[in-house]
Amino acid sequence: MKRSILIGAATGILSQSGIAGIVTNTPPERLPKVMRSPWEKRIALVFAGGEILSNAFISSLPPRTTPGPLLGRIVMGAGNAALLAHVNRQSPAGSAVVGGAAAGISAIVATKSRARFSKLLPDILFAITETVVSLGMAHTATK
Repeated sequence: MKRSILIGAATGILSQSGIAGIVTNTPPERLPKVMRSPWEKRIALVFAGGEILSNAFISSLPPRTTPGPLLGRIVMGAGNAALLAHVNRQSPAGSAVVGGAAAGISAIVATKSRARFSKLLPDILFAITETVVSLGMAHTATK
């Protein structure tokens, strides 16, 4: 369950970090066949990079706690946790529930933290911190 919490929480902070961590750190033969192409890894990394840049430099994005983005993060956190359980030959059902919950909680905590600390730190520093924390959790979950 630790991996499910970590991958879900990473996804809640940066929605693309979980899948990028999974396809980058999992041996291709353990991934589902549709995800084994080298292009899958490249696409996941491009999307994650785009999200990192937009998180840091585009302040007009809607908060991740508005209904659409929050639901998307919960679903992606659940899916990433289920996929991670699958590649580690574990049951995906419980992992999906835990990963989705962790994604929702971390999205709310990250949003509230960023709003609170934006009065003390430049926004770019908090964006960098979010990136490091999210990628670190995704990496730890997939190792």
